[in-house]
Amino acid sequence: MTPTQPTESQILHSYLLQPSPLPTILPYTSFLALLPKHPPSLQTTHATELKRLYRDLEFQRAVIVDDVRRRIESECTKSVSLTAQLARQVRREENVKQQRQRQRQRQRNRNRKRKRGPENEHDHDHEDTTYTSDDDECTDDNNSDTNTRSHLDIDIDIDIQTDTALHDGVPLSNTLVHQPTGPSKHKQKHGNGLYHDGSSLLHAMDKASRDLDAEIADLEADIDDLRSACQGTVGGLSDLRYGRFGRARGSRGNGVDDIGTGNGNGNGSEDAVADEVLAALDEFKAVLAGT
Repeated sequence: MTPTQPTESQILHSYLLQPSPLPTILPYTSFLALLPKHPPSLQTTHATELKRLYRDLEFQRAVIVDDVRRRIESECTKSVSLTAQLARQVRREENVKQQRQRQRQRQRNRNRKRKRGPENEHDHDHEDTTYTSDDDECTDDNNSDTNTRSHLDIDIDIDIQTDTALHDGVPLSNTLVHQPTGPSKHKQKHGNGLYHDGSSLLHAMDKASRDLDAEIADLEADIDDLRSACQGTVGGLSDLRYGRFGRARGSRGNGVDDIGTGNGNGNGSEDAVADEVLAALDEFKAVLAGT
């Protein structure tokens, strides 16, 4: 039995609502751990007030989650009309393609008749008057498409600029425009690409999904490299805690120790430096544990 694809509502509920309640994000025990350590009796003397504060924060969070739930339901309702609108748009595109194909076929027929000679001019004129209404209809469609494209140009430019700015000025592949995969004479250009139709949009969305998977894999590889580098750094610095660094210095000879300590009377300054290094190491490990 093949698994069913999740619906839009299920995806949004899974990613936005289920991890959002306050007990999921910050349990009560973790909330108590954030309180000041002094005085130590704060959690015992004000336990009731702390529970009320936590319940109030939980209620405020629940209000936000309910608002997000209502917005999800509204968007899912809109998606039904958007799907129907997309279906109508695809059918309209198919009709326009068929009209343009018929127009090109008629143009080829007229060209053939011109080559035959002047005896067919009367028929040619008759056909021209017959196809006038269709040509006018195609012209009206082209004019309306041009007006729509002018508004789309502004939205597309804004979206591309926003995506580029969010990725440190690196232009990304997008699903707004596409490069031609075959001969096309009637698609209107936008920049270096062409506007999508229904089928090309599906291909562009599939490519965008593959690009996202590749970007996620690259990010995971970078995270692994950074984790390995941090672990190596912490492992090297941990030698200070167990005295291996001091023994390595002592193994070099008494002459070197005398130079570094000033005839052996600088133990206090060395201890202070060692304490500072250990404190910095503990702070660094705490930052790593927090991330």
